[in-house]
Amino acid sequence: MKERMKSEESTFYIAFDDRTPCGICSTCASRDDDLPGYGEVVAIYALQNYWSKGVGKLLMDTAIAGLKERGYNRVILWTFEANTRARRFYEKYGYIFDGTKKNCGFADADIVRYKMEL
Repeated sequence: MKERMKSEESTFYIAFDDRTPCGICSTCASRDDDLPGYGEVVAIYALQNYWSKGVGKLLMDTAIAGLKERGYNRVILWTFEANTRARRFYEKYGYIFDGTKKNCGFADADIVRYKMEL
């Protein structure tokens, strides 16, 4: 089960296990000046108890469907460079690291950008 909350700029999705929230995802138009016309998966998180149980895929499938409905045929996302688990998930899903990397300003951590054609 999932719920959808929408503002003018962003759409938020919540995954539930019965009545228990177990994951969240948000999307919007790309915030990167060099990629106009792209959609963006801004955040996607599942509670650790739900890792490898399909919640992330459900959220990503839902996010991608929502971006397609909004007319996007290309999407990006950013993730922590050191988050190998997330990076494997994105690559398995079809995202490709485009070589772009920057410091996020949080704990001196770097983030990397992934792209995907829909």
